Amino acid sequence: MNEGSALDALRAELEAIAARPLPEWDSLEPAIRRVELAPNEVLFPVGITHPYLYLVRSGLLRVGTFGPNGQMWIMAFSRPGDFVASLPALRSAWLQRTLRRRTTEGTGSPLLDELRDGRTAYHVTAVERTVAYRVDYRAVEALAQAHLEWAHLLIAATLQFSLATERRARQFLTLTAEQRYRELLTDEPDLIRRVPQKDLALHLGITPEGFSRLASRVRRARRDASE
Repeated sequence: MNEGSALDALRAELEAIAARPLPEWDSLEPAIRRVELAPNEVLFPVGITHPYLYLVRSGLLRVGTFGPNGQMWIMAFSRPGDFVASLPALRSAWLQRTLRRRTTEGTGSPLLDELRDGRTAYHVTAVERTVAYRVDYRAVEALAQAHLEWAHLLIAATLQFSLATERRARQFLTLTAEQRYRELLTDEPDLIRRVPQKDLALHLGITPEGFSRLASRVRRARRDASE
């Protein structure tokens, strides 16, 4: 697929998400870049200024963060159609205005401080060969201030991201590691096939050794249940 056809396909996908045509598309095209990643290549690391929104077109990304001891934990895996970004690094002007209104004189706001710092909170790498489109968020937000259609797109992207984050938090608060693994087996079996066991362990919040024992236990239980 040539670059023109790829951008047309990207436009069609974004307009499907927004559920309407997106005006002034041509003005956004200079702010779009196609990114190809080899397995384990870094899309963006923690702690940098990076006001970009990505849409995954093919492949698989791991989205992680680091604990105080330097241990990496994997928050999510992003597949085609998923948006990937670190919200503080986008430095949304809209969100900054909202948080300033909620911050009374003499009180601090950790969220506003993080947004003003504007650095990535995630470390994103490719699990396998991946293609994504990087879009300068500042250009999208400018279009969203001028056109309701672009605002609809930003709302849809933000809600998708928030829903995935909420589901992840709920799983960790209410389910054991084994229950989370069983959910993966049922709901996302492709991840079990495509993701290395050490990454699955970091996603479940356990050690690779613990994951090996857990997976063996679940396999035995499933085998016994089928007999």
